Amino acid sequence: MEGSDQTTSAARTSSRLGRVLLFVLAALVAPMLFLALAWKGFDDLGTARQARDEETPRRLACAQRWVDLLPAGATFYQPHAGATGDALFWVQVLNDAAFPRVRPVQTRSEAEFNLQVAPAAAPVDGIEPCAGFKLRFERNDAPVNGVGGCGRVSGDQPPTTAASLPPSGSLRDLLAEMIEVGPLDAGSASDQTVQEVCDDSGAIGTVVPTAWSAGTDQAGTIVASTDIAGPIADNPVLTITATPSLDQSADLRVLLDGLAQGTLGTGQRSPREGTAVADACRAFETVDYADDQFSGAARIYGPCEGQPRAWLMMVLYPRDGGHYRVDVIAQALTTADAAAIGQAVEHTSVDEARLPAF
Repeated sequence: MEGSDQTTSAARTSSRLGRVLLFVLAALVAPMLFLALAWKGFDDLGTARQARDEETPRRLACAQRWVDLLPAGATFYQPHAGATGDALFWVQVLNDAAFPRVRPVQTRSEAEFNLQVAPAAAPVDGIEPCAGFKLRFERNDAPVNGVGGCGRVSGDQPPTTAASLPPSGSLRDLLAEMIEVGPLDAGSASDQTVQEVCDDSGAIGTVVPTAWSAGTDQAGTIVASTDIAGPIADNPVLTITATPSLDQSADLRVLLDGLAQGTLGTGQRSPREGTAVADACRAFETVDYADDQFSGAARIYGPCEGQPRAWLMMVLYPRDGGHYRVDVIAQALTTADAAAIGQAVEHTSVDEARLPAF
């Protein structure tokens, strides 16, 4: 028995020593492993930072090279509303590179030249490729805001008198449905005149009644109404927005849902408060849309909270293969409003080269 006890005691001692040795070994190895992993992480981070640091000087050199294309003393405009990421970076560095030789300005109407940077792979015209990007460069010869230009790339002139409903086609059907579901009060546009309006960048233009005022300071967007700041339920509304779009396979019904959910159907715009169109108005069936210039989908909403008014939501793509999307958000209170909305859609024109960068 005594020999057995001694053997058991020795085994226990050996086991304890083994555990101690394992603990000591782990204590020694763990810090070394941590340091090795940390060193690798710092090395990877340093490599990434070095790559970014090396890229920035190349881009700054591109900006200087592009700005030097302008004659001394020239003014230039860059679309900057809503710019983020690379687009915002290029706006900032081109502005920095400009002084004191040339001068950036805030609106296209003030500028002699329009500059915009796009990825080298973007399906738009560009010159002087540099560091994976290219410059979209043009002389600003086209006047804007009622004088001409306004997104038009052809010599066609806009109308100056208001039109009645189109005689036939998808647009006629939509406007007739708006009038019916409102139901909208009778009205006539025969004695109204219309004016051409476009955003300050000259990317998009259309026509609206001269009695309406228009907001044009956001690139690619026109907002028009008899009272832009007034109660939404009391005034016709028209918003037309063009944005670059490489992917044209999105579910149009989902996009229309987004427009209705993001648009106030009641309340006021400033300060923004009220109920969305999707909640305040009855939604009708989504329908396909096509005309000579655009194709896509549309949906009517109305009446809204028992009031005789109707909304039209449209998501459109150009039929000529252009890489942009046009969203139309419009409210009519009378048949004259519906006719004005139809005329605006018919005469919407987009100059893709002037749209904000991808």
